Amino acid sequence: MINRLAIIGVGLIGGSLSLALKKAGQVGEVIGYSRTESVRQEALDLGVIDRAASSIADAVKDADVIFLAVPMGAMASVLTELAPHLKDNTIITDGGSAKAQVVAAARATSHLPHLLAFNLVGMLAKSADCDEVLRFAAGGFRDFSRIASGDSVMWRDICLSNSAAILALLNDYRQGLDSLEQAIMNSDGDYLVEVFKRAKQARDTRFAEPNLVDNSEV
Repeated sequence: MINRLAIIGVGLIGGSLSLALKKAGQVGEVIGYSRTESVRQEALDLGVIDRAASSIADAVKDADVIFLAVPMGAMASVLTELAPHLKDNTIITDGGSAKAQVVAAARATSHLPHLLAFNLVGMLAKSADCDEVLRFAAGGFRDFSRIASGDSVMWRDICLSNSAAILALLNDYRQGLDSLEQAIMNSDGDYLVEVFKRAKQARDTRFAEPNLVDNSEV
């Protein structure tokens, strides 16, 4: 018996699970969240959920089981957002068609870019010409540094609650920086080109997918 079930994504899959559990008498309360208010309200009106949450954090608070029914491309951002609000014994499962990406997201879930952005913007904030630098920063820097505007308390909790995975990522990244530093010191242009080409190929291939889900819309 599930006392409190949180469903992130109250569409066909999430809604069907809720109704099946209700029919079987195996769930007490179902909390639902969708980024679209009209979808949340429709699920509530149809009795698919018992309460519509206004945020992921609100939905998963005190949940015994969390069911993720969002596109595969959105799993990482959803897991990152809910991580600080879990109980120690909360069970997370999903309706995704592939599990490797979900597991990888759960282990890592977009932490490194946020830490890099916080650190970079924090470093610039210490400089005397910080205002000038930020005022005339190019679009690329603005896009990257945008995630440094995230909630500081939430990200503190994420870092402390997922320290092992984050430390491993930081170690890998530090090794990469060390290699780049050595290449620059040794004027090893071939290595730099290799690294930059590999990164470009990975990035261009990933974001060229026609059905790519924009995680910022979840």
